[in-house]
Amino acid sequence: MKIFSVLFTLICLNAQNDQTFRISLLNDFRSIKSERFYLAWTIPVSTEYQSMYYKKGTTIQFSNHSTSDISSFSDFDLDLSQLNPSGMQVMLISFSDSPAEIDLTAAFHQKILGLPEKRELYWAGDQTTVNSYQFLLSLLDEIDDEFVLYELLINHRMDSDNFALFKEKYLKSNDPKRRKKLLYWIGRTETQEALKFLIAEFNTVNTDELRKEILYAVNRSKQEEGYQFISSIALSNDYSNPLRKEAIYYARKSNSANLPSVYKQFLNQIDQDELLKEVIYAIYKSDIKESKLLFKSIIDDSKFNRKLKKEAIYYLYKMSDFTELKAAFASVSDDVLRKEILYHINKIGSDESTSELIRIMNDQSVSFTLRKESMYYLSKRESDLSAQAIQNVATHSENEYNLRKEAVYYLYKQRRFQELKQLYILSDNQQLRKELVYYFYKLDSDDSIDFMAKLIKLPDTSVSVKKEILHYLGKSGHSKAKLVLDEIVN
Repeated sequence: MKIFSVLFTLICLNAQNDQTFRISLLNDFRSIKSERFYLAWTIPVSTEYQSMYYKKGTTIQFSNHSTSDISSFSDFDLDLSQLNPSGMQVMLISFSDSPAEIDLTAAFHQKILGLPEKRELYWAGDQTTVNSYQFLLSLLDEIDDEFVLYELLINHRMDSDNFALFKEKYLKSNDPKRRKKLLYWIGRTETQEALKFLIAEFNTVNTDELRKEILYAVNRSKQEEGYQFISSIALSNDYSNPLRKEAIYYARKSNSANLPSVYKQFLNQIDQDELLKEVIYAIYKSDIKESKLLFKSIIDDSKFNRKLKKEAIYYLYKMSDFTELKAAFASVSDDVLRKEILYHINKIGSDESTSELIRIMNDQSVSFTLRKESMYYLSKRESDLSAQAIQNVATHSENEYNLRKEAVYYLYKQRRFQELKQLYILSDNQQLRKELVYYFYKLDSDDSIDFMAKLIKLPDTSVSVKKEILHYLGKSGHSKAKLVLDEIVN
């Protein structure tokens, strides 16, 4: 005789978890004897994302994902595709030690990754949305931490009901920490009523701490009217800079096509560097197609000081936009800014950037300082193309002597003996030839000593250059140098 002495029937099911049982009603879980188990069921509501709310000790971590892969907290994954072949939304609660202790809730479709451990699974099958929602409400007063259930309530998309629930709890609470949390969940309902309530509350409270929490909640409401409100705070001189910074940060979260216009408004109306720097960062993080043009406008606009322009230059580099950096170099006349742009053109490290560095180095309309800077960056690349370009600068007599001298130095630093030798042969500048003799000595190689020995014997080598050669051969510790001197003396 079968005895039905409990409120549910346990049927072992074939699923990934070998300890899976079916229960008839959600409330039947109260008769489960296990201390640590999972309770799961489905509802006919589909959301675009999966979610997990995970409590570990005193830390609560929340992850929201656009795919079925949830960040792992352990090695145990749960696949319910056999129990839920239609892929309806699954609600899952993880009970730990007692019915009052919930350490995890999750909403997903068929598979979830990263559950705390392998436990018995109690499957309640398909439930109506209202029945499921009422069940969760009944648990709120029974568990240690009601916030762990709020994500599941949100997933039911009973937004007006959720707003009414969270608002009531917020108004009744005198606990500041609890009120902060409830503000977040009010925003998560994404309703017009919630947005109006949050804006009214923002105008009521008188501390930046609470106002920041409300701005965050307004951002979570994901409504264009909310982002307009956030932008108004960023623009208003009535609020502190930390609060306005917070508003600028949340303004970039908008998916509106008007976001570039919002940034232009910020740039035109905000006059404090501290806040404008935040705007520039927000433009970069927004990853909108207009961001490069906005940065270019900052670089070209005399309203902005060097510090802000440098910020814009830096973020153009971060976006690896060589074309805009090249255009910026051409459009500005301030050598301090041009030097900054040059630095970031070099940092890109592409063939295009090498060509641009060579162009700038050869451009006689560019200042000596910047041409020298370009040469320095090219010397660091240690390529044949760079070495040839530097050699050409030293060879061409129309270049000022100090720049040619710099070119000789960088060829030496690259230990380019053949290029230095060729440069000596092509040059008729005695001062430059003396400079080259010095670097032949500094190279201190067999080739460089042999070449110096050859030069001292040539009749067309000037007396002043020969004196330089003798001087450096005398200073050299190279074995060949002594042989050359002995040969000359004898």
